[in-house]
Amino acid sequence: MRERVAGLTTLCRSVAAGAGMLAAMCLVVPAAAQQIVAEDVELPDLEGGRWGVSVVSLDGGEVYAVATDQRFAPASTLKLVTSAAAFRLLGDFEGGRWPSGTSARLEATADSVHPNIVLIGAGDPTLSASSRCYSNCLQALADAVVESGVTQLNAVDVDDSLFQPPHWPSGWTHEDFRFGYATSISALSVDSGVARARLTPGSRRGLPPEVTWNWVPFFEINTDEAETVSTRQFSVDLIRRPGAEEAYLLGRLPLASPPVHLQFGLDDPSLYAGEVLKAMLEERGVTVHGQVFRGTTVHEPVADSDPTGPLPDFVLPGPDPALLLEEVLHESNNFYTEVLLHHISLTARDRSQDAGLELMGDMLVDAGAARSEFSLADGSGLSVYNRLTPSAMTDLLVWASRQSWFDTWYGHLSQAGVDGTLRYRFTEMGRDDRFRAKTGSLTGTGSLAGYFETRDGRRFAFAVFANDSSLRSSATRRRIDELLQDVIDQLD
Repeated sequence: MRERVAGLTTLCRSVAAGAGMLAAMCLVVPAAAQQIVAEDVELPDLEGGRWGVSVVSLDGGEVYAVATDQRFAPASTLKLVTSAAAFRLLGDFEGGRWPSGTSARLEATADSVHPNIVLIGAGDPTLSASSRCYSNCLQALADAVVESGVTQLNAVDVDDSLFQPPHWPSGWTHEDFRFGYATSISALSVDSGVARARLTPGSRRGLPPEVTWNWVPFFEINTDEAETVSTRQFSVDLIRRPGAEEAYLLGRLPLASPPVHLQFGLDDPSLYAGEVLKAMLEERGVTVHGQVFRGTTVHEPVADSDPTGPLPDFVLPGPDPALLLEEVLHESNNFYTEVLLHHISLTARDRSQDAGLELMGDMLVDAGAARSEFSLADGSGLSVYNRLTPSAMTDLLVWASRQSWFDTWYGHLSQAGVDGTLRYRFTEMGRDDRFRAKTGSLTGTGSLAGYFETRDGRRFAFAVFANDSSLRSSATRRRIDELLQDVIDQLD
């Protein structure tokens, strides 16, 4: 218990928190409501799983606690920590150290009369090659090259040196990688670092499905073990290990099936971005004699607000920080979050990912957590090695509520019943904008952390972690909502 709240009484009892374990469950309530709370607030059964719950008032008083000092996998609620660290270290949207724009430069070469075009990554996760792109489009760079009068190029040089390795966070699995939930993190990437392809049925039963890449094939897809069938049975799987040059498509695709859109995580998003630019230039009539390669010369990205050194020949604007936050906190985009972590790392002396994680840890300590309460392996929460106590999360949330940037950050959290991953949860409170939070989900893990407000205007921070659940993700999610709604009802 951090502190006693004036006029409230602490009620504690032992409850099962996991296999063979007991944890203290405490609810701080007005004395008159003490008996009702003891009978009505129960932990839903996770069928082998364990609960970690912390609910605190924004003055720091603990209201409800289950195993708050135990470490849990936070899943995507870790994005709250990463995004808060971004505000702390990157500064305001205007004039801060948020990502600048992708650029390109023509450079003479000793072995050709034609220049290379150097594509310089600035860590902009919004760079896109989609036909529906409306801002920060790679097509705009290709158009600018053509409009400048360039008709022949020697080769395409990609420079992704802004971010330091490793580009694969520790604890990511190949299961996430194969369908684009995870990808190598690079300062130069298009379409969130994934390649996209379309799968269509063969022309008749028994033939393998056909694969058409959106831009360029970046690895081979073996379809020998997949077939087109006349039934409605749909079962398609893709097997590919990181670094492999071939993927295997397995299963059955109905003859009447509409196109299936696939996306794949990439080992080297930078080379893929270069290949896409090369294809765009050739599509526009520019001859590129050589190949895409990664050069050894380092080209620093040019900041929009403070250009230094030679200016690039072509440059795109930097991404809108508000859009970055929306993707991180509303859509739970793992790639955007890891790119944000690398930008946090750039504020450290050695610019490494580990340095960025250390800065996030420093922030948690400043917010009131002990270093034993957390282990951080990535920024998105996808790593199976992340651990965080519920109290460390609510410490952060209370601390964040006192920062100058809080209103902007809070405004980008999903609003219950309205948007993001909370669109269909806590809808009644969402209508009055009394519930904003970040969700999280991994195999066997569900989580929810954020803020709610009671009908009389009192505001609370909370963290609910459900780990090692044997239930389906949807069932775990319902139990999280049931538990938190019970606590909210008691406070209302």
